Amino acid sequence: MTQHWVWVTGPDYYLDEDGNENPELDPDRGYSTDDWWTCHKDTRAGDLVLLYRSTVKKDVAYLIRTTTDAHPLDEAQVQEFGRGHQCGFEVLQRLPRPIPLAEMKADPVVATWPALRAAFVKSAWAVPDDVWARILELAGVTTAVLESRIVAANKVDTLEKTICRELKEKSQLLKAQGLDFKELIIEKAPGPGAGRADLIGFGRVKNPKVVIEVKKGRVGPGAVGQVVRYRDALITKYRPGRAIEGVLIGESIDRDALVLMRHLPRLRFIALADLDLDCLRA
Repeated sequence: MTQHWVWVTGPDYYLDEDGNENPELDPDRGYSTDDWWTCHKDTRAGDLVLLYRSTVKKDVAYLIRTTTDAHPLDEAQVQEFGRGHQCGFEVLQRLPRPIPLAEMKADPVVATWPALRAAFVKSAWAVPDDVWARILELAGVTTAVLESRIVAANKVDTLEKTICRELKEKSQLLKAQGLDFKELIIEKAPGPGAGRADLIGFGRVKNPKVVIEVKKGRVGPGAVGQVVRYRDALITKYRPGRAIEGVLIGESIDRDALVLMRHLPRLRFIALADLDLDCLRA
């Protein structure tokens, strides 16, 4: 059974450095938005989540789906984030009409919600079915629209997994791009609390040499952060003698991501069009 949650985030995440809305949170702008988030320990893959934006916006503005069950963070991350579990997620859509805090307080159904009464002081709350239905109604999200978004997200997920499988089977496509490894592993956790990397390339002595994040859409700064986090976890776990290369694969890459990569060592972008994949010809 699908559970419903609300997650809380601050402007350091939902706004960019210029104070505009973070474009990576909007899949309609071409970004593939999978990443991880701290969550309640009972969260399961396929749950649906509303994102509440605190401090500046003070509204519910995004609809999210979880992509993994909750799993424990390591001790350092528990200290950093104040929660003990994380899960994968993807943004389904920006709500057609974000719902301000004042409107939720004035609504007779939503006003009964314990999370609202507690001013969203925790990072994750359950959403009762009647409150969930009412917020979607206020936001202009119909059942048909929600189902279509889930279908579209499933197609992207399936295609990204297909891309990873084909790259594993035809690793020469990556080696032709100058990547150095002996064996590719799919969806391996690089270390505690780091999520699951799409692909990790290992050398002859079983040390990691390259970590790869695949996006069907545009690559943004968040994806750069993902691959750096995976790389850091691999370094902590394996302590390799040589530097690990971080690779982002996608349809395109935005300007902010390129700027960020210039300031970080051993990162590169490979366009999907340069890999000549069979699964993209269908």
